Amino acid sequence: MSGILTRQDKNKIRLILREHFPYYNALSLEGRKKFFKRLIHFIKSKRFYGKEGLTITEEMLILVGAASIQLTFGLKRYMIAHFKVIMMFPSTFHFRLLNKDLKGAASARGTLYLSWEAFQHGYEVSDDKRNLGLHEMAHALKLNVLAGATFDAAFASYIEEWDEVSTKEFKNLKDGGASFLRKYGGTNRMEFFAVAVEHFFEAPEQFQKELPDVFNHLCVLLNQNPMNSRGDFELTSGFIKMANLKRRKFPLPEKIKLSYEYQNFHWTYPVSFFGFIFAFPIAKSLYDQTLVSSYVMAVLVIAIIVVAGILQHSALVKSKAWALQYYPIYLLFGCTPLVCVALLALNYSFTVPGQYTELHNVKFKRWIPGEVTYVLENSAHTDHEGFRKFETKNMKMASGEVVQLKLYFRKGLLGFWVLEGRELIRTEEE
Repeated sequence: MSGILTRQDKNKIRLILREHFPYYNALSLEGRKKFFKRLIHFIKSKRFYGKEGLTITEEMLILVGAASIQLTFGLKRYMIAHFKVIMMFPSTFHFRLLNKDLKGAASARGTLYLSWEAFQHGYEVSDDKRNLGLHEMAHALKLNVLAGATFDAAFASYIEEWDEVSTKEFKNLKDGGASFLRKYGGTNRMEFFAVAVEHFFEAPEQFQKELPDVFNHLCVLLNQNPMNSRGDFELTSGFIKMANLKRRKFPLPEKIKLSYEYQNFHWTYPVSFFGFIFAFPIAKSLYDQTLVSSYVMAVLVIAIIVVAGILQHSALVKSKAWALQYYPIYLLFGCTPLVCVALLALNYSFTVPGQYTELHNVKFKRWIPGEVTYVLENSAHTDHEGFRKFETKNMKMASGEVVQLKLYFRKGLLGFWVLEGRELIRTEEE
C-alpha cells in the first residue's frame, strides 16, 4: 500500500475494518477518522514480508496495523518506531533464535513475527482472552521504549509504576497461584504485560472486578478505558475519581509525572554542550568588561550552582533525565555558564543612573614595531587584565612624559560597573 489512496481504496479499507474489527466499529465518526489516519501512517511506515509461501494481502496489512492502532489509540506517539519489519507466516513457525515453534515473536532488533492463522483466531474468537496481535504488539510497544526509539513519553514514564502496582499478581502467577490472568503471564515481566493487555481488551469488566488496581493502572498506562465503548474508549477524569473513591492501595494519578529514564534526548543535553563550548568564552568576554572581582564572581557561581541544583533536581534527577552522578556536570558546565552569560549580558545591556571615572598612571611595558603596550603602575584591577593594558600604534613614551589611563564606567542593571571607554592621556612631567 503506497502512494495516494483513492476514494475506492479508502472505502475498501473501511469495509475490511467494519467486517473484521469490532474496536473500530465502536468508535464515533471522529474516532474512526483518527483510527484510519493512524492506520495508514502505520502501514506505510512498515515493511511486510510473507514467509513459507504466504502472500501478503491488503487485508493482512490492514488488520495487523489495526491491532497496533487499537493498542496505542490513547497514546500521542503511536508508531512503535523501532519495529520496521513484520514477518508473517501461514501458521506456527520455527524460530531459530529460540529453536522452538512459535505463533508469534517480537525481536529486540525491531522485527515482528506473526502467524496469520493465530492472528485471525485472536479476533474471530473475542472472548477467550487470547489475541496474538495484541500480545505481540504489547511486546513491541515495551521493547520500543527499551530500545530508546521514538516513543510516547507518558507511557514510558508510567511503565515502571504499573510494574510496581502489578508486582503482587505477577509473583502470584510466577508461583503458580490461581489468577484471573492466564498463567503464561508468570513467565517474565514482558509476558505478564502482554497477557494483561489481552485480558484488558477481551474481558475488561471481569478484569476490573478481579484485579481492580492492575486494570485501572493499565488504563492509565495506555490512556484508554476499554469499557468506555460509547466514548471512543477515552479515559475520563470521572473514571479516575470514581476509582480513587474506593480507597485503593495504589490511587490513580490525575496526571502522569514524566520520566526521562529511557529517553536518548533531553533539552538540557544541548544546553550543556552549548554552555561548555560557547558560554564560557562569552562569559569571559563579558566578565572582562564588568567591574566585578573574581571573589564576587566565585560567590555568584556557587550561588547559581546551589540554587539551580535545588530548583532543577526534581525536574532533572527525579525524572531521570540526568543520573545523580552526572547532575553536577550539567550544573557546572551547562547551566552555570549560561546563567552567568544571561546575568552579565543583562547587566551590560541595560544601564541605570550612575557613572564614574578612574585615572591611573601607566608605564611602558613593551614596544615592537607598530605596537606599544602600556600597563598600570599600581595593582588596580588585577582581575581584569583588559582594564590594565592599553595598546596603541607608533606611540612610545618620551623622556619626562607622564602617561595616564582614564577609565570610564557606567552602572549596569544589576549594579555592576561596566567599562564604557578608555582614554590615554599624555602630559609632560612637571
